[in-house]
Amino acid sequence: MAPGDGREGLAGFLHEAVEALHTRAVFAGHFDISKDVTFVEIKRNQDVMEAVRSGQCDFGAVSTGFEPQINESGMRVVLWPDELWPNHSCCRMLSQTEWMKNNPELLKKLLRAYLRAERDMHQPGGMDLVVQLTTKELDMPEPLVRSFVQSPHMIYETDPYKSSVMAMWNKMQSFGYIKDPDIQLADHINTAIYKSALDSLLTEHPDDPFYKQKLDMFNQYNS
Repeated sequence: MAPGDGREGLAGFLHEAVEALHTRAVFAGHFDISKDVTFVEIKRNQDVMEAVRSGQCDFGAVSTGFEPQINESGMRVVLWPDELWPNHSCCRMLSQTEWMKNNPELLKKLLRAYLRAERDMHQPGGMDLVVQLTTKELDMPEPLVRSFVQSPHMIYETDPYKSSVMAMWNKMQSFGYIKDPDIQLADHINTAIYKSALDSLLTEHPDDPFYKQKLDMFNQYNS
């Protein structure tokens, strides 16, 4: 997100770790980010947009779904994260380790439900139903909901995406977000429960192209 005209010097107002990392990655290829760019992190998307609109900064990063407000404010989207980093890791499912160990069957059922819902999303009319449900549950205007639910830059995947999560972790370390270098993230990623859920659905629906595609994806990103 950027204003209509550029200015000398660069100040980035960033939102959340993913947006912050992408912004740093963009600038790192063209500037000495330790000297030429000032980064200021702000928590709320609305405040990030206002900082750019009012001229306090040159560039800001916000979550998907704010395109209508960006356009209405006279700004424009100049870069999408997936253009810089395809299949990057964003939101993943988390639980406490002890709870996960004590409830593997419950988590398996939950992930089965997620996979079935993801499959339904890709059926005719599936995304329209998602828009309707999201509009109702979040009490938001339908055009706004549709702008992010149906955005081609918003990818919905239940897959753990272990390799992408690890890549994100490494980038966070390189930019100083991870302070403890001794943490071994791989020790805290469980892909077995997801695989068990997917296998059970494949057993029930061995010829389903969606579940077969999910198996190929799992093998590609979780080795």
